[in-house]
Order: sequence, then C-alpha cells, then structure tokens
Amino acid sequence: MEYFAAEDNPTEDTCREAVQTSDVYVLIAGFRYGSLVPGGLELSYTELEFDAAAEADLPRLVFLLDEKAAWPAEIRGPQPDARQQAFRARLLGNDGETRLTVAFVRSAEELEITLLHSLQHGARPPRGLQRIATVPHPGMLLWAALSPDGRRLATCGLDSMRLWRVDGPVEEHRFKGRSGYLRAAFDPRATVVACGTDNNDVVLMDRKSGDRKAVLRAGTGKSGTDVFVLSLAFSPDGKRLAAGTSENIVTVWDVATGEVVSRWLSRKKGSLRSLPKALVAASGVYGLCFNHEGTRVAAGDCDGVISVFQSSDGADIGRMTYGRRISTLCISPSNEFMAIGTHGGRWAIHRLRDGAEVRSGDLANRIHASAFSPSSDLVAFGSSGGALLADVHGTNSGDIRISSLKAVKSVAFTLRGELRLAGVTYQVLRGALSPLERIGVPSMVGPVQVASVRF
Repeated sequence: MEYFAAEDNPTEDTCREAVQTSDVYVLIAGFRYGSLVPGGLELSYTELEFDAAAEADLPRLVFLLDEKAAWPAEIRGPQPDARQQAFRARLLGNDGETRLTVAFVRSAEELEITLLHSLQHGARPPRGLQRIATVPHPGMLLWAALSPDGRRLATCGLDSMRLWRVDGPVEEHRFKGRSGYLRAAFDPRATVVACGTDNNDVVLMDRKSGDRKAVLRAGTGKSGTDVFVLSLAFSPDGKRLAAGTSENIVTVWDVATGEVVSRWLSRKKGSLRSLPKALVAASGVYGLCFNHEGTRVAAGDCDGVISVFQSSDGADIGRMTYGRRISTLCISPSNEFMAIGTHGGRWAIHRLRDGAEVRSGDLANRIHASAFSPSSDLVAFGSSGGALLADVHGTNSGDIRISSLKAVKSVAFTLRGELRLAGVTYQVLRGALSPLERIGVPSMVGPVQVASVRF
C-alpha cells in the first residue's frame, strides 16, 4: 500500500481495485495485524484485500510465517497481536468457511523458493486458446489496446475512443472528439488511459470516472496541427508517459503534473506539411518503450534506427541501425533483452548488454505489438496475420503461431503467464480516409476479438 500514488480516491477502494485487477493474490501473513480501514469496520487493509481477492475469484496463495522460527524482533513485534492471531486462525480454516492450502515458511530464503514454485505451478491455468469476448466497436476502427492485465480494452476510431471491460463485454466510457484517435495505452495499474490523436494531442483520461485529466501537446507545433501521434508508452511505475509522433519527436511527461520532462528529436525531423504524401508513411516513431527502471526510453523510427535516451533530460545514450522500418519495441522486465518488430514482418530479439541478436524470424505481415512475459523468457508479437509466441532461448521450431485471430493489434501478459490478444478483421476503406493512408494506418471494421492463450 505504501507504493500507491496519490489520487482522489478512498484508500480502501484503491486497495480493492488493485486486487480485483490482478491475476493472482499472494498473502504473506506475519505477526502484526496492520492498519485498520477507517469507518469502524475493525478490519485491516490486509484482511480487506484478502476478502476482495475471494470476491474476485482470484487464485489465493497464502504463506504464514512459522511462529517457531527465529524471526527478528522487528518482524515478530513486541507482543502477540490478538487480532492477527484470529486472522491467522481464519486463514487456517478455523472459521469453518475459508478453504485454502496454507504454506508455513521459516526463513526469507524458504519463502522465496516456495512462492516461486507456487506461482509457476500452483496458480498456472490450463493450456489452450480461448476466445473471451467480442467487442462491437461501431464504424471505422483504427486501433485496439489491452490493459496490462488484459481485463480492459480501448478501441480507437475516427470520432471516438471507447473503454470496455472485457468481461461481458461492457462499455464503460466513451470519449468524443473533433479528431481521430490513433493510439491508446493504459498505465500499469489501468487507472489512466492515454489517447494519441491526429492533431498533435495526447489526451489523458481517468479510467474509472471517465474524466479528462489533461491534454498534452506531443509535437513542437500547436495543438490542432497536422501531426500524428504514432506511439505511446508508460514507464513501469506509471509516473511518466512517452509519445512518438510523425515529426520523429518523442516527448516525455510527468503523468501527475502534465509537465514536460524531456523532449527528444530524431536526426531526421520533418512534418506532414513539408513531406510529400507518398513519404509520410515512412516517417515517424512507431516503436517506443521504457526500460524496467523508467530511466531510459528506446525509440524506433521508420528509417530503421533505434535510439536510446535518458527519460529525464533527453540526452542520447546510444543508437543502433537496424535497417528496417521499426513498428514496435519492448524491453524485457529483466532488462536483458529488446524485442523488435517491423512493418515488413521481420522480428528479432537482441541482447541489450552488447546488442547481439539472440533470435529472429519472419511473420510475413506487419507487426503491430510486442510484449515480454513477466519471467522475460517469452515474447509475443501481434501482426496483421496473427500472433507469435517465441521462446527467447529457444528455436523457431518451438515457437507457437496463432493464425485463428487476425490483425492482432495488442498483446499483454498476465502475472499467471496467460497471454491475451486483441485482434480485428481488416477491411480497408478507400476514398475519404486519405489522412490515414498517408501515415500507413489502414482502417478496419470491428468487432474486436479478445482471446486468451494459456500454456
């Protein structure tokens, strides 16, 4: 709870939402009951979250610190806590209602091993591809983006952006605007949604209330100018947001204040007004991601150049010429690898330490999205022809190709190792959509199919 950001929301509601948007609930119960929820409930935040996990039907992994072990005084506390003893008894099933298999641990090392084993095996769902929902976005569709936990979906169109709860599906909010919504991204906790437009703006919205938080200018020109936002990325802690534009500019903001933290300009800066129509599709930053600490940003452009710079001041760190038009980038949680996807369907995994290529292959169709698994052992690519699940340390023969879902625009891994995909049926519409054709974004019609891959 101490890592929650400041927000206009009761702490107990924030705790419940954090649990309900998770994939698995882990409780490490020691000897202190903890802070009480205000309002006279006589309930600790920990027990509140335990009940919220039960209501959300999440897998609950419970570990009790063994009372017979030699725990330090700062963990055990000055004297027995009667309320915590009652809670521990409840976890063991003494209330006649709780039905859990509880593990006792006697050291931090034993906890680490037991927890890892439980996450890898005890909470792992069965294999298979399962279609979860069909989301009916009316009219023309430009983009679809899943939240990091795969529970929510943003669909972007020429005149609106819609937020959906995948379970149902249920449309939660609809945002109208005078511009087209080209891209969307959720922060790590799915509390804030960023929307990139075709008029130089990034709109920040509160996912829960639907309120508009801020409108940020992505390029160097004024709001409303002919600049397209082509990529969005939140830092892993959700405190910073980066956007890449058709001007080959990347801007980093502080999410809480909306202030510009840094602005990075590619060596080739242009604008739609100065470029011939035929060349606009070959301009811009489509690949964008933060490293695990949020201190660095990697940007891949249509010149095939991947640049890394400091998120705090825009200072250049390094540059790699890949030679193909970059369409997506992501860095593994371990900070060991970078996955690259291109407009032509080529994908690769590079080791960050020395830039060496670890794996590569072809999907034959444009790659739209990429994501690493929490363990950094797997990487998923979504393309116009389906999706690919690749083992970072494996071979092409062991990769899993998913062709039953087309035009996969978004991929997201849950903590349980489940991969969620959002795919759309292509239907390019000619005539009135020349602004989209200019940036190489074909229009589509829904519905959006959301599927789960368990392995």
